[in-house]
Amino acid sequence: MEEHGLQEGASTRLLIYAGRLMSEGIPPRRASQVAIVWTLTDDPELQRSIEEVSSSIFE
Repeated sequence: MEEHGLQEGASTRLLIYAGRLMSEGIPPRRASQVAIVWTLTDDPELQRSIEEVSSSIFE
């Protein structure tokens, strides 16, 4: 992933944050966007790519 501009993957901590948001009623796609995507990178192109992966999981 580093060769594509991402220094690290989603940590267990970020996954737990996303899960907590979901348990509070936040839709899964939004929870993953807020807790994971926005935390990992501020590059819009990379964010779109990560969101596509996330969307494919929650469809």
